[in-house]
Amino acid sequence: MKKLVTVLLIIIMLLAGLFTMSGCGSDEKDDDDSGKVKSERKNDEDDDDDDDKESSKTSNKKTSTKTDKNSSDEDSKTTSSSTKNDSKSSTTSSSETEKSTTKTEKNIDGVVTSANYGQKVNYSVTVKDGVQVAEGTEGAVTLDDWEIFLKDGDYVYMMYGDYLPNAAISSEAKAGGSLSTEGTYKVWSTADRTALISSMTTTSYWEHLITSNLQKAAKRVGNAAVATGGATAGQFKQSWNDQYPNQVTISGDDTSGWSWQSLSIYAGYRSVAEANNLYFPHKSTVYDEGSCYGYWLASPSSSSTYSVMNVNYDACLNSYDYDKTALVFRPLVRLPSSILEQNTDGVTWDIKY
Repeated sequence: MKKLVTVLLIIIMLLAGLFTMSGCGSDEKDDDDSGKVKSERKNDEDDDDDDDKESSKTSNKKTSTKTDKNSSDEDSKTTSSSTKNDSKSSTTSSSETEKSTTKTEKNIDGVVTSANYGQKVNYSVTVKDGVQVAEGTEGAVTLDDWEIFLKDGDYVYMMYGDYLPNAAISSEAKAGGSLSTEGTYKVWSTADRTALISSMTTTSYWEHLITSNLQKAAKRVGNAAVATGGATAGQFKQSWNDQYPNQVTISGDDTSGWSWQSLSIYAGYRSVAEANNLYFPHKSTVYDEGSCYGYWLASPSSSSTYSVMNVNYDACLNSYDYDKTALVFRPLVRLPSSILEQNTDGVTWDIKY
């Protein structure tokens, strides 16, 4: 029995030893396995760190690229904006310079004084038999020689700078005034002096001297342009005395008639004879199928019931009978002074259309 017990104890002890050895081996394996897991985890963590770092680098690179792109876009926008602004500024500056230049080229006040009498107005109209036609039309005349004759209140009168060709006289004026013509310039009435004067003062007979553009410009400021066949004696007196005070002393009116007077003794005549053709466009007789002495004024003379006032080339305010075949017309156009602007040359004027 004791031997059996002893054997059992030995067996038990052997089994216990084997169990213990088996347990230690398991722990080492577990430790190894645990180490491997830890190592793998560490490696995974390192890989994750590397991935994170790489991702961070990539993200930073993308962010940097995006930032650079945004910066580039902003720089591009800024540059573009700057270019546009510079261009706009340059355009504005150029435009302002042009406007400034335009403003300095003109005296836009339109202030006309007697000092401007005789100065040219850049205005042109082409007519034939009292009708406006295209320039170059056969038999037509272009009237482009106009001078400031008189400033009266808000109006300026410009006078044709030479003797008027008969081709510019309307058929209505010829019929209404019982007019006859000869040569290039000479005109008279076969009826009476009232008919001759009426042919000059009836504005509808002379509307063809006003272009549509001139009329639009005049009406824009509220006053229509008006034309007549010539100045009255009163207008001539006013114009002359505006420049040379109190030299023209003729008296009268357009009902009872005007007196006559020689102007050749005055400085005014000597001045215009030398430099200014306003009142005397010709200083001697013009031979036009006979002698032509001067131009009609649209006023009666007090010397007789047949006589009409006129201006002779020799500086005489005179009168001739209505059927005298030696005189011409010099028409007037009245326009608002505010539509005139002086050029920088100081001696010519434009119309503000």
